[in-house]
Amino acid sequence: MRFGLAAFGAVLIGGIAVGLAALGSTDNTKSSQLHVRRAVAAGAPVSQVASHSSSPVPTVQVARPTITQPLRDMRSSTLKANTAFNKVLEHSRAENLTMRDPHQGSALLQTSAPKNLMPAPIQNFAGISNPNGAFPPDTEGDVGPNYYMQWVNLSLRVFNKNGTPATPIVNGYTLFTGKPHCGASSGNGGDPIVLYDQFSDRWLASQLAYPTYPSGPFYQCVAVSQTGDPTGSWCTYEYVAHQTNLNDYPKFGVWPTQHAYMITVNQFAEPGDNWAGVGVSNATS
Repeated sequence: MRFGLAAFGAVLIGGIAVGLAALGSTDNTKSSQLHVRRAVAAGAPVSQVASHSSSPVPTVQVARPTITQPLRDMRSSTLKANTAFNKVLEHSRAENLTMRDPHQGSALLQTSAPKNLMPAPIQNFAGISNPNGAFPPDTEGDVGPNYYMQWVNLSLRVFNKNGTPATPIVNGYTLFTGKPHCGASSGNGGDPIVLYDQFSDRWLASQLAYPTYPSGPFYQCVAVSQTGDPTGSWCTYEYVAHQTNLNDYPKFGVWPTQHAYMITVNQFAEPGDNWAGVGVSNATS
């Protein structure tokens, strides 16, 4: 029995701790046993789950993933960016925020550029364009042993490393088919993340969903490949990042020694797009 993702990691956004500890086998016959433990804010209606730890633990809610059909077998689909996407795009960015920076210089400041250290590209080929007409396109992608996966804000595709397409171009929400919000066209929120985790030989992909913008709740859609092949089936999850704060500009990182992932987000209180600070957290299994 192979265990791929030992723990997804907790996400702390606006005071709600979301612990996504993926437990179970990555074998197809056992994939239905994969589940997520979600720690929610105190007082939220949740089902009780027994704990085998002697230390205090938060109340948790068990959620099971949706196992998608292989990505390579999905129909090609692209939709234009919806009205909600354009509104979020226009207002919810932190580039223009004026914040005091207490740092004065750095001992790591680079003063010269090394030469002749960058190897030549293995391949150079055209990726997908911007079929959804989203601006800016928020290009995102990562490379693994055999594939390159690219996500341009609202659409994604997997390529073989020689540049030939390995899947059709599909809307990001198509990856989350079966989830009520992340798997609907109204949940195609962009701000995508693609990561190849070389330590567990799995792919992680994620995007936002804000189907009732400017009202919440606001969702984070997360998918983890069942194997090291991103053209195959994925385990997909949907969870509430916050009831009132938009979880904008999420960034994930792999923490291999702790079998965990980390996430940071820029938070905006809605409605009104008021700056609500940066959220960051992590957890291990």
